[in-house]
Amino acid sequence: MLRGDGSLHGVSCLLKTVGWQRQGMERYVEWQNSCVSHLQMHKGRFIEIPALHQTGLFRTETVMQVTGEGIYRDGPSDEDDLDVPVDMWW
Repeated sequence: MLRGDGSLHGVSCLLKTVGWQRQGMERYVEWQNSCVSHLQMHKGRFIEIPALHQTGLFRTETVMQVTGEGIYRDGPSDEDDLDVPVDMWW
């Protein structure tokens, strides 16, 4: 998708849980997988992040522009881990 559309800065995909089937998580995954259009993701942004950051793929140039340094995570994870994907989605 990124190769085919130069206007996209990032993409995500549908997800499936593996080895951790819980009713609440299954409902969450079902909701996540229902957000497939730009409008659905835009509307869902106040409920929860409508695309898990683990499913995201971003252009290097976009990461550089959003972070100023091109660093998403360098070293151990900390409380700011979600800032870059969240900034990129919106």
